[in-house]
Amino acid sequence: MANPAALLHAQLSEWNEPASNTNAQNVRTPDEDGWEVQRRAAGYLLEIESLLSRLTAIGPTVDVSVYRRYLPLWSRAVFVFPKGWSEGGSGAIEQTGLDQLAGLSTLFSLVVERADQTKFDEIRDSLNALEELIAASSASVALKAHLRNVMNHLRWCIDNYDIVSDFEVERATEQLIATVARAAVATQNDANQGGGWTTWLNGFVWPFASGATATVVGELAMAGIQAIGS
Repeated sequence: MANPAALLHAQLSEWNEPASNTNAQNVRTPDEDGWEVQRRAAGYLLEIESLLSRLTAIGPTVDVSVYRRYLPLWSRAVFVFPKGWSEGGSGAIEQTGLDQLAGLSTLFSLVVERADQTKFDEIRDSLNALEELIAASSASVALKAHLRNVMNHLRWCIDNYDIVSDFEVERATEQLIATVARAAVATQNDANQGGGWTTWLNGFVWPFASGATATVVGELAMAGIQAIGS
């Protein structure tokens, strides 16, 4: 749907009760669904930190230090520190932090590509085909379990795209492709496996308009795995 700064800004704004003595417990309703939203907000914090690190790696021309200084403030807002859930007024969130988060969202929108939702049905078909490959594979039980885990995570991301950042879709896609490449290397001497993994990689639809294809990412991953093993 968007980048993690935009998603966290939307969530904190929904929780914010600045003009009352309302406590966070009444605003966030910590039942089963409420805790899921709380965990999701914490996840956005981790994604923001990862993206800030990615921007820092570009070099000194990109200075995100001002936003890093706001990470503790955003963390306090998510975890309701130091007032706690039940204290009156704990439902309020500092406007300065929200404003900085909105600014970061604008910056991230320039560097985080939007997923192409028109490709999601093709991706679901590819994931269904991958399930059949996994079931027939001679890969270890542990590797097959890991494959299913990362496959199901990508499926969850595209099925819940309204609350998932494009950054997470990107990471989930890359992790799945790398894991499929690992399975291809692990079963390369299995005559019954054939070229199933490579065929799957060749047919996988990359969910973004630009960037590497699944085949290229998979080949790079396989080359790296083989180099480590040699």
